Amino acid sequence: MQFQQIMDLAKELLDDFDFWKTGPVGKPSQVMVPPLHVDKLKEALEELQIEFEIYIDNVQALIDEETKVIISREKATSLASFDYNVYHSAQESRKSISVNSVEGRPIKALKISTGSGRLGAYTQGGIHAREWISPATVINLAQKFVAAFKSGDSVATQFFNKFDWYVLPLLNVDGYHYTRPESSSNNRLWRKNRQSVSFFCKGIDMNRNYGYKWGGEGTSGSPCSDIYRGDYAYEAQELQLVTNWLLNLKKSQTFMIHVDVHSYGQYWVYPYSYTSGVKTSDDTELERVAKAATGKLAAVHGTQYTVIQSGRWCKYF
Repeated sequence: MQFQQIMDLAKELLDDFDFWKTGPVGKPSQVMVPPLHVDKLKEALEELQIEFEIYIDNVQALIDEETKVIISREKATSLASFDYNVYHSAQESRKSISVNSVEGRPIKALKISTGSGRLGAYTQGGIHAREWISPATVINLAQKFVAAFKSGDSVATQFFNKFDWYVLPLLNVDGYHYTRPESSSNNRLWRKNRQSVSFFCKGIDMNRNYGYKWGGEGTSGSPCSDIYRGDYAYEAQELQLVTNWLLNLKKSQTFMIHVDVHSYGQYWVYPYSYTSGVKTSDDTELERVAKAATGKLAAVHGTQYTVIQSGRWCKYF
């Protein structure tokens, strides 16, 4: 009975509250709660004998401090001097590296190639507006990998001898701009795009608007929800245009790699997301590669990533 009560609570929270980190059974989750609902949630958790702790007491105070830093800093002028310790505007990000967003902003990508007859690899960032570190990470990755190739690094050389690399640092350009101090929205934690979807609310969670098994668990049909899936697959204009671009490339090139960079949580997840009960035909290989990659990451700075199939990770959320 308690398990069912916990599940009912989780489903209720999913639409109303903002989950930053969700874990499988037995692992902690992190959720941002509006001040108005803190006492109610504490009461519910205590009644169900679920342990909890306050992780960040005042998120808004952190946002205010971050905004001061952004407003006071000097802007970088080139890719080489691009400062990865601060978060840049969408305009600056484009300088460092087309179709248009709902609000008319260009969505730009790089193609990095050393010859013909290569396979395709695609890396994407910035699908969620508030995840500012994602576009910065993708830009930094591109810069360092190209620099490594130029210096004769064997891994980079092997990669570029086999792949054309398509890099799209910022998909959700409107949402990203909306979270910035220069937009005056005062909504640092906006997640979706800025498409009109109802009289009262804007935005589709593009990460939940892809066509494959669209509309399953972990999505919402409410236009005001942060995880609104849209009325139909590929309703989000930016997602539809970029997907069409990739499908057009696929007519003349075989794509072997697709990496979508997010922020927070320290997870390396791989397909499928729509269910935990079905594995891909190359599940063993995906898990092997993920563990090898996270091992290499840990060797650099000691950063630990959890490797898990996406469907198992999201099973109860």
